[in-house]
Amino acid sequence: MSFTAVIVGASLAMLCLAAPAAAQDWRTEANARIEKIRKSDFNIRILKPDGTPLGDAPVVVHQTRAAFQFGTAIGGHPWNPANESERQYSQFIIDHFNTITPEQQLKWDFVEATQGTRDYSVADHYSKWASENGLAMRGHALLWQKAHRIPQWNKQLTPEALRASLDSYIEQTVTHFRGKVFCWDVSNELLDANYYSKLFGPDFDAWCFKRTRELDPNAQLFVNEYDVLRSAEKRARYIALIEDLRKRGGGPDAIGIQEHHSHYFDPEDHPALDHQPSSAPAATRPAPARLYKPQEMVDALNDLSTLKLPIVLTEITSDTPDVHHRAETLDMVFRIGYSHPNVQGVILWGFWANRHFRGPQAALVNRDFTLNPAGQRIFDMLLKEWRTNLDAATDGAGQIQFRGFHGRYEIRCGDLVGMIDLDAAHTHGDVPLRLSPATAPTTAASLPTSDDSTTSSATRPAK
Repeated sequence: MSFTAVIVGASLAMLCLAAPAAAQDWRTEANARIEKIRKSDFNIRILKPDGTPLGDAPVVVHQTRAAFQFGTAIGGHPWNPANESERQYSQFIIDHFNTITPEQQLKWDFVEATQGTRDYSVADHYSKWASENGLAMRGHALLWQKAHRIPQWNKQLTPEALRASLDSYIEQTVTHFRGKVFCWDVSNELLDANYYSKLFGPDFDAWCFKRTRELDPNAQLFVNEYDVLRSAEKRARYIALIEDLRKRGGGPDAIGIQEHHSHYFDPEDHPALDHQPSSAPAATRPAPARLYKPQEMVDALNDLSTLKLPIVLTEITSDTPDVHHRAETLDMVFRIGYSHPNVQGVILWGFWANRHFRGPQAALVNRDFTLNPAGQRIFDMLLKEWRTNLDAATDGAGQIQFRGFHGRYEIRCGDLVGMIDLDAAHTHGDVPLRLSPATAPTTAASLPTSDDSTTSSATRPAK
């Protein structure tokens, strides 16, 4: 072997050794951002039931919920305890998420499949079940203007009759779910879904936002679009769309991002991989020419953040039979999303092998509700890595200090317990928490909320 060959071989070996470290740079940077923006230093003054300080006492601090929206799309009938699968499905959601999105049951073609008969019963069940179990519910989607997803009877109406029906539907639906959903995806996938816009003119989409805001001023109103993390061209069109809605007086409050092709990202910097999803033939769903790097996701979020609106990753899927690549790509999407200061939430578009629209190859949970490696990775992050649990002791004045993730906490001392919501707004001075006997019902301490529009109480998931 020549000296040159030895040097080349050594250089290649060094590159191979260096590649994993380089691949981890994005992860180190994301973790540093998480430590900075998702945690705060808290000083809690623990009080006995009579209002006096609980001094020199051991306490257990247990985080029960995240302030960040970690959620899932749902289907089926999770409120039905008589069905064992539904009971397990329901309990898994309660234990692992704080936000739900009805996958189909709020869309017009589901609610009013037959003209004049609007059925909100399934979504009402979801809303009641969510409220009873401390889950926040997203409204998805008020309108979806793709020709195959509008009620088919729409196509038989005159423009005048259709506009009257559409106006009536928006008014009744938004009013019906006012206070039950905390946000609406007002018009889904507007960049290529414009059935009504073509009929009613360029101001129609802005009118939809204005009308929804009139009917429910407290709801956070979203645009929602796919492929904008990976396509700079489509992302530019999405930004232009939002700016146009603003000029027409109907700008959204927040930006929704779908990414059902998270498997096209390459978190570990592999030189070449073909992660063709198995849910459709290659001819109809070809693999991309290349895989996308974590920094490209960061850059995309930064581009969209120039609009100065909060962002939610509203529909996330990694669709590959390679469960380890599924784990890596979902880890990347969650970690980068959670680390970005403008992102409010990450919502999986399903998790269970029996009820995922892309099938078991996109699931995190097996048919028997055991976790596959992707589920193990994600729920370890959500429930262990990104939670704060500790044993502490109050000082003589009843105070404890700790650094923790933002969210809801249970603080317990013997048979006394209290609940409190903590975020970056609660870092100035001490925050009082009066404990109650554990047998008495407890509610979270009422505290001021942040002035930061990206973390206001109106946009946070219920705890």
